[in-house]
Amino acid sequence: MTTMTISTTKPVMAGPRVAQACCHARTCRSDRPARAAAAAWVSPSPRASSAVAHRPTRSHEYVFLFSKSLRYHYDAAAVLENGSSKITLRGTVQSEAQRQALVAAAAATFGAEDVIDELVIAPNGASTADTDDLVNRMGTIAGYVNGRMSEAEAGIKNGQLYVRGTYVSATAKDEIEAKAAEVGIEPAAVEIEPLAAATAECAAQLTTDINALVAANPIPFDPGSANLAATAGGLLDQVQALALSCGTSKIEVQGYTDADGSDASNLALSQRRADTVLAALVERGVAAEQLVAVGYGEADPLAPNDTPENKAKNRRVVFAVAAQ
Repeated sequence: MTTMTISTTKPVMAGPRVAQACCHARTCRSDRPARAAAAAWVSPSPRASSAVAHRPTRSHEYVFLFSKSLRYHYDAAAVLENGSSKITLRGTVQSEAQRQALVAAAAATFGAEDVIDELVIAPNGASTADTDDLVNRMGTIAGYVNGRMSEAEAGIKNGQLYVRGTYVSATAKDEIEAKAAEVGIEPAAVEIEPLAAATAECAAQLTTDINALVAANPIPFDPGSANLAATAGGLLDQVQALALSCGTSKIEVQGYTDADGSDASNLALSQRRADTVLAALVERGVAAEQLVAVGYGEADPLAPNDTPENKAKNRRVVFAVAAQ
């Protein structure tokens, strides 16, 4: 994802985020994970809820630009920033119904908790069937890039739809091109390219950043099992957005347990948990060939296994990233 901005400016290309040491660290993709297809762009999803935040304008991950000229011509763009998963709706729309449609589209794809609504309605504004159709088709392709592209811009310029950016796999490329044709984007207006190879510097920084995320917010499992807890989805969306942000890196998903139980059972459990996280990341758009899962059992404890709190620290899934 992994912000949507609607403004009175022309569409802008996704630019680099405020620099951190790694290419994936950006200012503001959402969350975000790829689960909603184009056909569901205004439908509720398991992640969607009614609590959409409304905040003052600021930089975010996914940008919808929307403008109206004196001749009632609409330009719009959806910009997916690298390495994040939130969506911001910003700028001016022509009716309350149009605002609600964009909020619903964003919530269906990203979940309402990851939608920042900064939209305003133009005085005396009125949408039309033609402009609503353009916006809906733009929303279709914009939602579809989620999980298929690490960064993207999809929108309307001079009355024509377009999409450009970086796809995450050959399959994703084919799917984006097919969906673009389906919504009426001319082949010349589809400008997409593959992920670049990860650098050693970026891989090292990603290892630091992704492990800081899961140290502060451990990936939760049901007790004694490899089943992800119901609350894991949003965190895995963030992990996915980071994993896509550093080019074609190689990521080892590492599972660990505490010392309760036998060595053999702990090793098996740690492997199953690593496998589960790998599968969740693939489901969200990370290429399977970039990932490997390894269980280490009770090895390398972070703390003595002498208290419930320390045991919880040792039960973890972490990541090691390398340039390919």
